[in-house]
Amino acid sequence: MTRSAAAFLAQTEWADARRSPLAGDALLARLTAQDPACQTPLYTAATDVLIALHQSPPPDGIEAFTPDVMMDQVAPLWDWYVGQGVAQPELAERFSTLFQPILRQYANDQSVMILRDYHAENLIHLPDRTGVRQMGLLDFQDAKAAQPAYDLVSLMQDARRDVPEALERSMIDHYLANSSRNRDDFETSYAVLGLQRNLRILGVLTRLCLHLGKAHYVDFLPRVWGYVQRNLANPVHSQLRPILADLPTPTAEFCQDLKDRAATCPDL
Repeated sequence: MTRSAAAFLAQTEWADARRSPLAGDALLARLTAQDPACQTPLYTAATDVLIALHQSPPPDGIEAFTPDVMMDQVAPLWDWYVGQGVAQPELAERFSTLFQPILRQYANDQSVMILRDYHAENLIHLPDRTGVRQMGLLDFQDAKAAQPAYDLVSLMQDARRDVPEALERSMIDHYLANSSRNRDDFETSYAVLGLQRNLRILGVLTRLCLHLGKAHYVDFLPRVWGYVQRNLANPVHSQLRPILADLPTPTAEFCQDLKDRAATCPDL
């Protein structure tokens, strides 16, 4: 077992493009698109990295990813996805009153280091290696101390690509079979973190279009919306469903309207 998260990071020898100029060809995003049959072994290897990383406490001094920080990160949902560039403090406050206690109960564990942007475009397969060393990581500078389910949500509920729901279920089972986590607690936290992440992403993607003119990000909204609905189905969110029922569905018409107004909104 790796004795510390810092030692784990050193052990993995993260892929360096200067050492491996063709490493981009081995991104999980590219490999799984080319050959869907490799999804299960590659996602299993990526999940194994999290299992190994979570055997160690986070390094000393790493910033905690707290429920209050997570709550603040949902603000773009109201100001951009709903308000489309107009602040919505009353809606945000109503939602915070309901969601913050849930975060404090189910996402208040800072026992492991999370990498935050743990997804297929930041993972490189290194087939000449074995075990967790076969998975090279990119973009981990925003690592935090947080709840163990966070990075698995990031991996399996990917805004950029479709991940089969059956594969998501299989990776949750694989993680739990190889860790000491309580299944019910983990799955509830997974749904809470999944909702937090994807509500935030709805707002972030909308801002990228309306403020920065990056209209292509709107194409991800329907997929992210699907993740929101999946997480909302968990009983822990029963009190949130009425307020979130009023969110606009990202229909083709809704998305096209956003694209037509790309780069027209000043920042808040």
